[in-house]
Amino acid sequence: MKLINFYLYDALFLRIHSFLKGRILFHSILSERVCIFVTMKYPVRCDGSFLAIMLFFCLIVLSVGCQEEKDGCTDPSAANFDPEATNDNGNCELSVPSAYVFTRGQNSTVDNALAVSRQLMIQDLRLNIQALGMPNATPVSETDLLAYYLTDPENDSISILSPVGNDLIATDTVYSGLGVTIGLSGAISPLFGTDTETRTRLAEIAANSQTALLGTPEVYTTPDGLDLSAYLPALLTGAVLIHQVTDSIIASLDTLDNISFGNSGGTAVEHAIDQLMGYAGTARYYREFSLEDLSNEVQPTGEVPFAKDRDGNGSLDYASEYNFSFARWAAARELTSGAPNFTDDLFDALLLARAAAEVGDEEAATRQVAIMEYQMAMEEILAATVIHHLNNVIGHMGTLGTSAYAQADHNADWAHMYGYLTCFRFFTGTRLTQVESLLNSTGENPIYDLPGTGTHEDYLTQLGSIRTQIKNTMGFSDEAAGGF
Repeated sequence: MKLINFYLYDALFLRIHSFLKGRILFHSILSERVCIFVTMKYPVRCDGSFLAIMLFFCLIVLSVGCQEEKDGCTDPSAANFDPEATNDNGNCELSVPSAYVFTRGQNSTVDNALAVSRQLMIQDLRLNIQALGMPNATPVSETDLLAYYLTDPENDSISILSPVGNDLIATDTVYSGLGVTIGLSGAISPLFGTDTETRTRLAEIAANSQTALLGTPEVYTTPDGLDLSAYLPALLTGAVLIHQVTDSIIASLDTLDNISFGNSGGTAVEHAIDQLMGYAGTARYYREFSLEDLSNEVQPTGEVPFAKDRDGNGSLDYASEYNFSFARWAAARELTSGAPNFTDDLFDALLLARAAAEVGDEEAATRQVAIMEYQMAMEEILAATVIHHLNNVIGHMGTLGTSAYAQADHNADWAHMYGYLTCFRFFTGTRLTQVESLLNSTGENPIYDLPGTGTHEDYLTQLGSIRTQIKNTMGFSDEAAGGF
């Protein structure tokens, strides 16, 4: 082996100084002539050509390893993720889907079956009661009606009655198929004696079905004119659905686990928000329904415009392809000129809350704001629905004593108005703090005094005052309130 001298004539030694966030910083050090001795098999002379080659090699290495710094969103789950960003600028935007579809891997994490089952129970109870007023109706026992209130999940004989449309079958035809573990009676608010009132009213209807009232609207109408087929479902909307929303879910949401995944694949927080979606009654692809379809009733042809077999499998899933209560009322009220955008307000809040929950507690503040917006939307939809039926009552009263008057419709609208107004009793933290005063103003039954009488005119004044108070509290325009 030969000892070889390498002379670097006044060369610049390149030295990597540090790596900082992808940027390679380097500088040169001016040195004196240095003689480096190494052993090599063949002699090599360090002249200008060799130095140029070495510098070129260093530049290539540095250019490959050097990356220019760029600020941006570095979170791959964010809506504005920038794959070229090296520094997170703190402005990542939460990615929110347009449909209520959330997955981990290939599996859905959405589980709203419990809330949907309660929507169905209330709807089916109404259908059972209304059927007693139809021609050729058959008598029922108190036990028959209580079945849809108590709902024993182990009893496969309790059929789901809610229609799904022509040429379709329901994915679940009995309540046990939905995995129901508790009926309406087990979820009802303990306030205001609603459980006792519900049982008493159902017993009253069953008793009427054993008389000549069967087959007429009087079978479910009290002597004072309260239509129980309208009033009881409205009462249960507040005492069960709204009670569960505000007192069982929203009140405890921030204490729930948002880390561990349960059997549904979601966290306890995600599952709770799924239930809020179920209590709102929206289908998962809610925006694919028109306002007209959502607000329409079951057609004489059997078509159900507020349900859709979206996956085309010939069956309809109540938990994902069906719309209930608030989701439908929102659309109906939104058709009014000057009305708020109820459907988007409701669904946007649900989507934002669920998307925020999915990324963890780092978006807890966003989730809390969305939940507050959800409750506000639910209140406003309910308030607009109260005003809608109140406006109808005013219309019916204007036809009293004429051939155009329809007492059954008057009774039904009055019962809806009164029943939905009672729902505000169960909205914890409601803006309509004067609800008890408003209920006192409505009285406990419709007024049938003819136009021109003092009682008639006084009651119209009271209804107008109720509408104004609700309108002002919720911030509705005069145009919207008058048109709901």
